Amino acid sequence: MAVGGAIVLTAAHVVRCVFEPTGIDGAQVDEVVLGDSNGAGEDNRNVGRMAALLAGLPDDRTNPNGGAIAIGHPIGASGARIAGTVLRELARRN
Repeated sequence: MAVGGAIVLTAAHVVRCVFEPTGIDGAQVDEVVLGDSNGAGEDNRNVGRMAALLAGLPDDRTNPNGGAIAIGHPIGASGARIAGTVLRELARRN
């Protein structure tokens, strides 16, 4: 778990480094969509989810419609699927 823990802390640090210069607070983020390749595992072993929580991103707005396993994860189209999911969810909320 030591290696996994280091990965989680590094990922959380990267997210915070993106927010710092922009002045964005994690609570201001409308939606977080993770490509959770190990989403079927225990929540505390999901690197993306744990990194998001440590970075201060809202848990109630993280993968609100399910992650990659629930929605489907087409090979070679991960980025397009994630972008489409975020756009549809934001449109639905507004």
